[in-house]
This record gives sequence, structure tokens and C-alpha cells, in this order.
Amino acid sequence: MLGRALIDACADRGLTVLAQYHSHIPEGFPSSAGLHWIGADFADGAGVSAFLLENRELFQSCRYLINNYGPICDKPFKQLRAEDFMRDYHHNVAVAFEITRYLLDLGGLQAVVNIGFHHQGEERAYQRILTYAAAKNALLLMTRAFARAYPETVFDIYPLPVLEGARVIPPGASAVSPADAAGAIMNMLLR
Repeated sequence: MLGRALIDACADRGLTVLAQYHSHIPEGFPSSAGLHWIGADFADGAGVSAFLLENRELFQSCRYLINNYGPICDKPFKQLRAEDFMRDYHHNVAVAFEITRYLLDLGGLQAVVNIGFHHQGEERAYQRILTYAAAKNALLLMTRAFARAYPETVFDIYPLPVLEGARVIPPGASAVSPADAAGAIMNMLLR
């Protein structure tokens, strides 16, 4: 939801977007000269490295990195296993670290935004999204470390308001539209 809204918000501002997909380009995106899809498998470090090396030339022109990656594992607490934690940590933290480090080393980035989630940083007993919450909290710590090393360049959007249509909406939370959230992110990014 947010990824689609961010692509629209970038297009509205005349920015070219490089968007990653895993196995197929998502349906429902209008073809646009400013939208370029790049296929990549982030299941392991080799896939991330190949993605970066194969697209180095494209990435040299990148000025902004928005990390909205990280699938949600929704699994009852009593069914969780160590591999669930490893998978969510890999997808939400390790992939973000490698891509961020690589693009910062290229030297052209003006801003990096890592998108957290509504309850990031809170002490809570998560029952269905524990592995995701743990990974997003690790992303917060990683982002703060990058922000210290690259002041005025790396930002964490936290807490991201609950988005309308989200799979997990806490009781009593007021949701915002993905378009409104994307607009606020772009305004911060381009300030």
C-alpha cells in the first residue's frame, strides 16, 4: 500500500523511481517513463550483492533511498521458531543494511529514509507479529547508527501512522491514508 503511494508521490514531483520486485512486477501500476522496475531475489546475501553489482550504473544516479521493504510474518507466538526470527531479521535489517551501505559508499545519496512501523521502539508483548516487531526495532537501532555516521542524510520514519487497510491495526488506532503518509514522507525527504 505505502509503496504504491510512494511511487505516485514521486511521480507527482517529477522524480524517477527505481523499484524492486521479487518474482513479477506488481499489477496495477501505470506504465510511466519515470518508473523502472528491477527484479531481485533478496532471499540471501548473494542475491542482494548481485542486485547491487548488476545495477551499479543505475544506482550511481540515485539521490534518495526509501526503504519500505520487509514482509510481515503473522504467526501465532506458540508456532514461532528460530528460523522465523532469522528470516525477518534478514529481510528487514540485513537487506536494508547492505543496500544502504552500498549506495552511501557510491557517494550520491542526499537522503535515506527507513520506514518503521507504528509501535516501533515500544516495549510490548507481541503475539502475532513478534518476529516482524523485533526486526523493525533492530532496523531502528541500525538507522540510528547510520544517522550518527551520516548526519543530515539518514532518517527513520517512526512511528509511521497506522495505514488504512493495514493487516494489523491496533485497537483504538486512527489510520491515515497511504497517500497522506507518502506525501508527508516526500515532504520530509525533499525539504
